[in-house]
Amino acid sequence: MPKLVRGILEISEIQDIAFFQYKMLLKDYIYRVKVDQDGSFEAILRDIPRENSVELLKREFKVREIRDIIDLEKLEV
Repeated sequence: MPKLVRGILEISEIQDIAFFQYKMLLKDYIYRVKVDQDGSFEAILRDIPRENSVELLKREFKVREIRDIIDLEKLEV
């Protein structure tokens, strides 16, 4: 099930945010992502076999804090 994840990344102040977002989008489990200069982010993660995409995000990028994880299939509009 796709998930909307909100949190904070550890990003240096001199890092190019557009390039950082591009590096994140190269990962097959990240469908969409938006990163702000202060490190806050919103990402839509795909499910991948045999792996928890949220844990993979934490491992591959320096995630300081996860604020929300919303299962998009259970979300009512």
